[in-house]
Amino acid sequence: MFMLHQTILSFFTYGELPMLSVCQTWTESIKRMFDQVSKLSSSDFNEEPLRLSCLSDILSRCHNLEVLDLQSKSVLVATDAEILHHVRLLKLHPRLRFLRLETDCPVLVAKLIKCAPNLQELHIPRISITLEVAASVAECCFLKTIDIGRAETISPEAFDVLTSSKALQMSLVSFRAEHVWQISSNIYYVHRLTNLQHLALDCSDMSFSHLQIITQNLSGLHSLSLSCLSIPENEFGTVVAWLAAMPSLEKFAWKDSSGAIDEVALAQSMPWPVLRKLSILDCEWFGDVFLHSLNLQASKWIPTCLSFANSRFPGNLSDRGLQSLIDLNFCVHLTTLKLDRNHLITEYGLMKALTHCSELRKLSIRGLDVTDNFLVFLAESTHVHKLGVLHLDGCEKLSDLAVSRIRQVVPLVTFCRGCFQ
Repeated sequence: MFMLHQTILSFFTYGELPMLSVCQTWTESIKRMFDQVSKLSSSDFNEEPLRLSCLSDILSRCHNLEVLDLQSKSVLVATDAEILHHVRLLKLHPRLRFLRLETDCPVLVAKLIKCAPNLQELHIPRISITLEVAASVAECCFLKTIDIGRAETISPEAFDVLTSSKALQMSLVSFRAEHVWQISSNIYYVHRLTNLQHLALDCSDMSFSHLQIITQNLSGLHSLSLSCLSIPENEFGTVVAWLAAMPSLEKFAWKDSSGAIDEVALAQSMPWPVLRKLSILDCEWFGDVFLHSLNLQASKWIPTCLSFANSRFPGNLSDRGLQSLIDLNFCVHLTTLKLDRNHLITEYGLMKALTHCSELRKLSIRGLDVTDNFLVFLAESTHVHKLGVLHLDGCEKLSDLAVSRIRQVVPLVTFCRGCFQ
């Protein structure tokens, strides 16, 4: 059945199947096969970019589609006439719950959303969020997740319509708008979405007062991710109260931040009792001092996921910072640890920390200066026996022979080793 499904899609990709349907060889068995298709993803299509005519033909026949995930698959739209023709052919898809589409055609996106009245998760990166797109999204009564990351632009009117929707204010729990530069002036409209539990924002050119407005009605946030956030020194005292007002925050990520801040004051303001996942990526201020300052502020913290990747400022975190994690018993409950590109972390310091990580399941050390001795340690250690995923991209001193041998000793571990970027 799966092979027939793939054969049908390949026919569509090369434009042969529509001819078959016109010629009365469109059998009932093939029709039933389309009725069984509940998910379509980028790998189902051989063509790049995907023609709108092909996509339209397939959607018109897959009546029970629940997931349409065209991640990294661009849809080629030729002319306005073609758009109008194929958009009119799109039919209602009441079962469609998940939609991810990358295209520079807002009209197509708006129409697809209208054809999915029960949509729950929407990912539309890299397009212009027009008033028409926003109006279509605003009518979705069951939408829980919106991802407009890397959108080309969002007009103030469109963002106003999007966040004013009573339906979205009731249903939406996750909103992601990272790497969207043009909405900084009206981003504070997000505060209307009072039921949000997960929020990710690009804070470029955004004042901290804007961020306060956004989160003033979002005390129920469980997850917060901020990119390119800079805080003036005279406003840092306000940060303490701001973070303390988020008692439910379980996951916090701070990315791409330049400039120095008071690391001790930040450590004082974090909601440590409930926080479980902390990601600090490419932040100039983060390093050994921050982790050392946790001694007095987070003695009862029980983290399960720590991500301290640093490609822009690789010299800020060293063995001293890892020792602070050991001293505070933070390693005991860790299931995920990410230390990519922190060049001052030595092989010895890493192995010492891992002897305290008995629950560790995922480890990422891309670009670290480790040798074959590290793999021998993993193979012989009884402390990391639950490890399931290991990322070694860019660890240039590791030999293929050592990697091959440890795969035989620890067969359950998934090794990810590719080009270091």
